[in-house]
Amino acid sequence: MKKLLIIISLLSISTASQATMFRTLTVQVYMSDSMLCMGGYDGDNLGKLSDFLESVRYETGPEGDAVDRSFSKFFVQEDHAAYWAGKDIKKAGLPKDTCKAYAQDRLRQLAIKTGNADFITDNPDMFGK
Repeated sequence: MKKLLIIISLLSISTASQATMFRTLTVQVYMSDSMLCMGGYDGDNLGKLSDFLESVRYETGPEGDAVDRSFSKFFVQEDHAAYWAGKDIKKAGLPKDTCKAYAQDRLRQLAIKTGNADFITDNPDMFGK
């Protein structure tokens, strides 16, 4: 919960930058959560997956946006949670595709907790609707 409160305060700088920052953050959260959940499901090495994601996470994207390094601690926690969720999904006998639903749910939670619920309705394709 603390990490979300920190994100809320960081995202409340301005409306325009908030929208850009949130979009950038959600792309990274979705990609990371999907990849790490599937990695946990498959029993891949968490350290190697995290190292790979860290190597690309803070690079400037095609639209000139980049994730601020101040989110590093949030991503470490999020990465571990997604990885272990994948292990739990496999242990429960659920299909690997459940990881996509997990990543979508994390985005939904993040959008609501940070006051960006409109992101859900504006981007239904990201939420399986």
